Amino acid sequence: MNDLNNISSFYIKVIKAFKNRSDVQNGDALGYRDNQDPNGFLRLENKPHSIGEGLNTTGFCVSASQALIYDNAFKILLENRKAKAKLISIDIKEQFYGNCYNESKNTWHTAILVNDSGINFVIDITCGQFGNRYVNKNIWDFETWEKTFRSPVCKHVITDFDDVNISTYDIKYGDKEKVGHLSRNEIYLYPEKLSLKSSLNKLVKLTDDDIEFLTEYFINDYEILNTKLLNGVINKFDYRQIKRLTDLVTNLNVCEYKKSYYAVLKFDTKSTLLKYLTKLENNDFMLNQYLFVFSDIEAAKKFNGITEEINKTDISEYDTHYLVIEINKEFETIDGDFFIKNSALLPLGYSIKPQSPNCIFNGIHLLNKTILVGNKTNTIYLRLKE
Repeated sequence: MNDLNNISSFYIKVIKAFKNRSDVQNGDALGYRDNQDPNGFLRLENKPHSIGEGLNTTGFCVSASQALIYDNAFKILLENRKAKAKLISIDIKEQFYGNCYNESKNTWHTAILVNDSGINFVIDITCGQFGNRYVNKNIWDFETWEKTFRSPVCKHVITDFDDVNISTYDIKYGDKEKVGHLSRNEIYLYPEKLSLKSSLNKLVKLTDDDIEFLTEYFINDYEILNTKLLNGVINKFDYRQIKRLTDLVTNLNVCEYKKSYYAVLKFDTKSTLLKYLTKLENNDFMLNQYLFVFSDIEAAKKFNGITEEINKTDISEYDTHYLVIEINKEFETIDGDFFIKNSALLPLGYSIKPQSPNCIFNGIHLLNKTILVGNKTNTIYLRLKE
């Protein structure tokens, strides 16, 4: 069987000829065309100024790789060698993030997977964007390419030409040696941090500093700051953090929701839960915290680390109690999918005022004040409905 060194010599010649094409040299062939149609219209703002810009800067990996796949000499080589080629994409490691020509952030990358003589390898003509060491390094064995560039939290499934997953990468943890300097807790959260940063990077209006701030908040400070807000122990630093957070969440996507969403909050005793409800009532049911709600009540419990049974009847006032906030109406708020799938984020000051006192109950409905809620179960429901 031919090894990759022997096979690559054929492709190197074709890639060299491709790069010498006049329309590649001037950047025309490498630009992004409307609807990614190779015969589509090429707008001036989507065209690199030269081959150097097209192959060695962020933003042209898809269109440049596609141009090579459609190159006549490349197609003839595949046919003669009975080989196959297709585009593949990955989310890239954070150190390789860049800004595209249209100023959008780039967190993913596309190259060409080739199978020749039973060997899978990658042709990557635009990896020079990731640093000088990769300039003109156009042919990679698949495993090395994947481990070099692929993010530990990449969710792409890379298959061969028989639809078999060929990835050998530990997607959950990535290259463990790369995180050896992190603390044990940081290593545990490393994939979640990278996933969140990757999502936030897709929002053009956020700077790198903004993304770092939001990542730290949602990963480390969400619960801490909410506890301070609920207990009324905010200091000047916390206030500045809240003010910045409030400014930044305006850059997050807003969606309309029509199905039921839930939050489940845990309290040490019934008394502490009733105090929370009383504060809500006195504040006209305006949230004094940021609150994630979920389309599934079990997901809401899991997010807050609740494994115990709710709605228990064999309880005392001093047992753990829970508040279930259930939204059964059409509402609009921040799309929580940037952090957790099938979630929505209710911001500080969001109104969760029920239509009537009867929407708060614990086995029996609320009469006038929250303090009068009965003690039928360990769970009080606050329901927002049409």
